[in-house]
Amino acid sequence: MLPRYRVDFEHQQSQVGVKASSSFQVPKNVWKFLWALPIPPKLRHFWWRACNNLLASKVNLYRRRCATEALCPICHKESESVEHLLCGCAWTRAVWFGNSLSIPLVEGSIASIQQWTCEVYKAIADKHDRVDYVCKMIWLAWHIWKSRNNYVFNHLPIDPVATEKSFCESARHSIQSPLPSSLSSPAQDAPRTWSPSLPGRFKVNCDVAIKPGSLSAYMAVLIRDSEGYLMDGVVRMEEVGSVMQGEASAIRWACLVIRDLNLSQVEIVSDNKEVIRLCVSEDAPPWKCAPIIEDIRSLANLCNLSFLWTPRLANEAAHWTARAFLKGVLPSNWMRHHPEGLCKALASS
Repeated sequence: MLPRYRVDFEHQQSQVGVKASSSFQVPKNVWKFLWALPIPPKLRHFWWRACNNLLASKVNLYRRRCATEALCPICHKESESVEHLLCGCAWTRAVWFGNSLSIPLVEGSIASIQQWTCEVYKAIADKHDRVDYVCKMIWLAWHIWKSRNNYVFNHLPIDPVATEKSFCESARHSIQSPLPSSLSSPAQDAPRTWSPSLPGRFKVNCDVAIKPGSLSAYMAVLIRDSEGYLMDGVVRMEEVGSVMQGEASAIRWACLVIRDLNLSQVEIVSDNKEVIRLCVSEDAPPWKCAPIIEDIRSLANLCNLSFLWTPRLANEAAHWTARAFLKGVLPSNWMRHHPEGLCKALASS
């Protein structure tokens, strides 16, 4: 832990423990700093969700009537708020203190992830030290989140030492060179052509074609591996209330397909910038799309999904499939024997 920050942090402990103000706003320069950190987009998105109390903690699930109680599933002593989940539970405090950061948390010392992030930002004056320290903070919180989810969903035992080792390995190999400061949101990271996922992971492209004169939405979801091979694909038609609702429904369906295949850490790609923005933001969506967007956000938490906007050119394969499905020219065995048009779209994108 940086010595000068240790002094500031310990001095502020009593103040941080005070109930966070609901009117607290993160300054724009702090958001700009966070979105430009040299870490994978999924981690920046994860910390943004943590700062905005959007992680699927027991408290948040109970508030949405998606859980029967708000009690922490690990300690069974406190309500599992986002702050308790990441910083307050006894095992997480052991992880925070037992690594190179050596942050001496006490129960209830972090009442707001937003305010804590801002205090760290202010306490470390050197820009290089600040970037390095906050990157490590987010990496550690990410591994705590993963360990908690493995306990809840996969019944794997909590092991603070294993969590710390995973953090050290990831932080050592994955902190990248700084991104341009002009990048202010994940959507701006979009490539101009289709780009593969990380080795061993999958990328899911989805698109929808609306039948002229109706609101019948013809959706396509394509799953490709890290080498670009088309591993699976599905199509579906449903009636929608608007074009935006159709685009959102296609992304929700992609999330459901990923969940049913028991995949995680998948990147979902769409060429509708507004719907992708709603998937990764806290903005209230249009009322016709609100239930769909909420479903997407919940599934993203459950399956560790990330979202990326891409230009139409880089989404050509999903676009071609949706259009062919609408026109009735998509063969029933299209996944076994790829049509010539799909092969061209896959090659071009």
